[in-house]
Amino acid sequence: MENNTTQWVVIGCAGLTGLVAIVVPNLDQRDPTPMQVSAAFVDRYDLAPRPARAAFERPPGFEPVRPAGMRFDPMPIGETAGTRQDVPDRTELVIALGQQARSLCGDRLAAGFAAAAPDYAASFPESKDRDAIELRMLNRVDAALIAGKLSPRERAAGVRETPLGLELWALAVAPDFPADSLTSTVVRQVLTGEIKNWQRLGHDRGPAVVVVPSGRDQTRRAARSLILGDAFAPEAIRVADDRHVRDQLLRHEGAIAVVRVPSTAPVGMKLLQIDWNPPTPEAFAYGNYPYGVPLALVTSARVDGGVQAFLDYVRSEDGREAFGNHVLLPVRR
Repeated sequence: MENNTTQWVVIGCAGLTGLVAIVVPNLDQRDPTPMQVSAAFVDRYDLAPRPARAAFERPPGFEPVRPAGMRFDPMPIGETAGTRQDVPDRTELVIALGQQARSLCGDRLAAGFAAAAPDYAASFPESKDRDAIELRMLNRVDAALIAGKLSPRERAAGVRETPLGLELWALAVAPDFPADSLTSTVVRQVLTGEIKNWQRLGHDRGPAVVVVPSGRDQTRRAARSLILGDAFAPEAIRVADDRHVRDQLLRHEGAIAVVRVPSTAPVGMKLLQIDWNPPTPEAFAYGNYPYGVPLALVTSARVDGGVQAFLDYVRSEDGREAFGNHVLLPVRR
């Protein structure tokens, strides 16, 4: 019984294999005879070929619907690139501006340089004068504008200073004042209010009336220069400009005013010497008259590019006008 079953299984497998061998090769063969379609079938399903039209033809009487107020312009096949004017790049220049230096020149210097040198995008971030020097030493700014001098440590670090100007302080009295010079000790005693009458010094001029600038920054710089930062006499009269100084000199016989030395000779007043040294830029440059605030540009050892352009502007006539009448030209030794 088992032998018969096995024989039938073998026979069935052989037959199936033969059938596959006959059917599979015929699947890839295509009938070369074209399919015959009846005319009725073509008409029913609209299969007749149509001639191709060369371009779209608008049917007679056809008009596109356009919304009111909207305009349809024909779209160009290709847009041409418009002409663009090249804008030259502006070189960035950063100059740290010390607070004391800024009080000397204000915003006039920055505005003047921007107009004179449009090729440079200059910025003047404000900081303390010593901090401005540190920024230059760390190479974080191109230069530093300060009111003061470099210390030996800062010079040893490789930075240099270029003098730009000088704010020089002096004492003004009436033209007929009997003294031409005062000692630095007497100057200190008079300005702080310790000496209140000229008779103590042998001058018949009555009370010593101290006149100082009204501006806080100016008063601070003047006190630092003349009396080492001490406070002026509490009863000191504060005035805005030289015209008011002259008014006080005429009103008070013993008036003594703290003024900035102008670039031209003062009118209606006499400038006193201190320790027989005149209030001149030459005396300051030699160290004989130290009562001033120098304005300097701190740079690296090599000056070029935008820093040199800034120096050229400061030394020009327009640059000098930006500082005003009370910043004197530097004196070179």
